[in-house]
Amino acid sequence: MAGASAALPAFAQDSVFDMISGGSGRVLRETDRAGNTAEAAAIIATNEPILSFDTLHNLQLAISQYEPFVAAGGWEQIPQQAYQLTLGNTSPAVVQLKRRLISSGDMPLVEYANDVFDAE
Repeated sequence: MAGASAALPAFAQDSVFDMISGGSGRVLRETDRAGNTAEAAAIIATNEPILSFDTLHNLQLAISQYEPFVAAGGWEQIPQQAYQLTLGNTSPAVVQLKRRLISSGDMPLVEYANDVFDAE
């Protein structure tokens, strides 16, 4: 056991919390975030399916959530104008888009869906 602890550097002045988040924040400052992100993206950049123990359950759950939409005839068509919107634009297409997001649970329920394309 002594050999395992000798391999770890000792930083008596920093707690684990200080090293990770507060205080000197050395660990976060020294992390290669861009490199780590690129490496992680390269690992999962594949056409092969990524399967896990939970894949079947999650797929069945997603199907059960969308079956009511299919049974009711699907969603209303989103107008093409919705694909050219930028923040701050107003359009009737925004109302339709917000209704779709609310019905699928991807946007919180609101009393009135306005026509402003915003961060909601």
